[in-house]
Amino acid sequence: MDDILFRVWELSAEIDRIFTRMAYIRGSLINMDLDGDGVYDGFSFRLRNPPVPMAGNVVKMRLLVDGERVDERRVLVRVGDEIKNLAEISSKNPLTFLPGTRSTFMVLLGKGLEEGVHRIQIRSWLEGFEEVWIPFEFEDEVESEEVKLELRSEEGADFSQPIILSSGRAYAVLSRAGDLSANWSWMGVTYDIGGLYAPPAKILGPLKVGVEAGGRVLMLDQGVERMVHGAGYILTEHKLDGRKVVRKTFHPPGALAIVQDLEVDGRAKIVIRGKGSLVPYGLLGMIPSSVKVFHDKRVNGLVFWSRDLGYYGVVGCSGRLESYVLDGHEDVAEMTLPTPSFELSYSVDGKARIVVAGSPYGLEEALSEAFMSLSKSDLSHIVLHYVTYLNKTTAFETDDPEINLAYKLGKLALFYLILRHPELGSGIMAGLPRFPTFWGRDLAWVLQAMINVSEWDIVKEALESILKRVRDGEIPMIIGGRGFLHSTCYGSADATLYYPWLIKEYVLGSGDRGFLESWYPKVAEMIEWGFKKDMDGDGFLDHGASITGLLPIPDTTWMDHIDRRKSAIEVQALWVRALESAADLARLMGDLENAGRWREKAEELKSLLVKRYWNEVEGYFYDTIRPDGSLDPSIRPNALIPIFLGYVDEEKAGKALDRASRPDLMAPWGVRTLSSLDPKYDPKAYHGGCVWPLTTGWAAMANLRHGRVEEGFCLIKLMARQILNEAGMYAELYRGDREEPFNACILQAW
Repeated sequence: MDDILFRVWELSAEIDRIFTRMAYIRGSLINMDLDGDGVYDGFSFRLRNPPVPMAGNVVKMRLLVDGERVDERRVLVRVGDEIKNLAEISSKNPLTFLPGTRSTFMVLLGKGLEEGVHRIQIRSWLEGFEEVWIPFEFEDEVESEEVKLELRSEEGADFSQPIILSSGRAYAVLSRAGDLSANWSWMGVTYDIGGLYAPPAKILGPLKVGVEAGGRVLMLDQGVERMVHGAGYILTEHKLDGRKVVRKTFHPPGALAIVQDLEVDGRAKIVIRGKGSLVPYGLLGMIPSSVKVFHDKRVNGLVFWSRDLGYYGVVGCSGRLESYVLDGHEDVAEMTLPTPSFELSYSVDGKARIVVAGSPYGLEEALSEAFMSLSKSDLSHIVLHYVTYLNKTTAFETDDPEINLAYKLGKLALFYLILRHPELGSGIMAGLPRFPTFWGRDLAWVLQAMINVSEWDIVKEALESILKRVRDGEIPMIIGGRGFLHSTCYGSADATLYYPWLIKEYVLGSGDRGFLESWYPKVAEMIEWGFKKDMDGDGFLDHGASITGLLPIPDTTWMDHIDRRKSAIEVQALWVRALESAADLARLMGDLENAGRWREKAEELKSLLVKRYWNEVEGYFYDTIRPDGSLDPSIRPNALIPIFLGYVDEEKAGKALDRASRPDLMAPWGVRTLSSLDPKYDPKAYHGGCVWPLTTGWAAMANLRHGRVEEGFCLIKLMARQILNEAGMYAELYRGDREEPFNACILQAW
């Protein structure tokens, strides 16, 4: 009998071990500093499956840490996009776990866990079985969350530089001081583009906040001591005439709003100054002809309405409104002006919340966004939202702390660029603030990154958004919409060529065979589109300035500001990869005829590419074949693409990488788009000499692909330092003669 009981116990223990292994994600027990003050506020952990073995509705849940029960009010659980406090759970408001449901728990203890191994227990009461609780537990060693970058005034930090935050529906351009105010240089002119944006609109801004100290109003940007860029937020600490102010700035996920929580020593008066410049994001140099502004008690602030555009903006605060001034006129009911300036004064008792919200579509949406953000948003929810993303995606660790932090900040920045738009669909914006749309080529490069970090949800959404717009086998160059700077257009030389590979990588990585079955016909259409692009029969794809839609460019490769007709080298390399990938997909689908035909063409073109484009004199590759059949010897980074794709033999790859590493192409801050020895070189030219992070990444990958680890590592280190120098951003491009962003997005996807 004892043997039987022991065996039953042994089997039960084995099931418990399997349960734990299948549900808990080992290594996800992490201490968290939610506000960047250097003190841990609690910890989080993640489950890949429900904490109840058969799934179901949980009507009550308790959590114990090392045997001690935690107050349910201190425990937040994220399931899907929903966040609940354990104290809120009931039979009327259950926590629903479907089979395979993932979840993230955040436990706000007011402190972190001590170093070492801890035992976490979850007790769940299920609907219909309220008298019995289901146990789940695990043990793990706690780690520290270090996804934050810190700048201090005593270290010479420049807090005037710009930074981006985003909600997935809206984004904000801020200074590192925390204000919605930041200068940007464009075409030789520098001006303030700070504010809240809800594509296609710029809603409000610039906007600054001040506090009364010593009988006068001092703006917060005058006394910044410290800035922290953490998981979805910016924290700034200020000291003004001895008065300390802490400001936490964040977007509620999915909201058309941005929140600033202020903590001030004692009672104080805070002042908000700004402009109601409602304009399309692509017309930032324009002044609105007519903006109506009026006081609204519901938001305890002001509402702005562009009569011409139908855009609405709202600014409000939780403090007691003392007064407001519109263009020098105090407490008027309403005014209509081209660009109304305003000042709002509030009395607060220690804490206040400022909200800037809006909508390009209607007043009710703008007001709703403001109400929700004033009352319901919380920084811990925002951190939970972003930490869930950071922790569920691919981890990467080296012996270099700068690279480790830059990698985490890079993942965070990718998340900031996600846009889910009612008209455009889901995707990743090409760059902010200039390109809050989806560009077929740019999206392809960044989806490679999303695949590498295993962010399958947005990869699938973005692929579906763009694949449903395939026309005659062609991926759109741009997906735009009403009021956007760029309309949807076609004609890209290479955007289509990325997608057979992306579909293959998504299907193999995610295991989503149904996706392939749904979209394989489009793959075949894309390949047939490619065959038609060899217009002169020389075996290479041809391209030129033939596009549909308003986009005045001389050519349609990624270097669209210069004429590289007719057959650029990187287009041919991408065509080879498209053929190889399509052949693999055809084999998976049982389409053996096309699999063989496409594979044969890929092998033929691979050999032809190296033979035709190799420049023995330079030890490098020609950049393109001109329309007259001659070869362009310009030394550009485009040849790095066939090298890192593995289409070049080791001898030629070595020579080409040696040539690319010379100082005329390789600046200390990255890879130029054209050799500085070329007569056409201009350090300010977009594609004629400027340094791009994109091309620098190509060089890193090409070196690593061919075993040049030290060279590749140095380039990665260079990029990591740039990300840290820019507080987690990475500019679109830099001058070729000095390390200075030039006519560039603050944050560029690729």
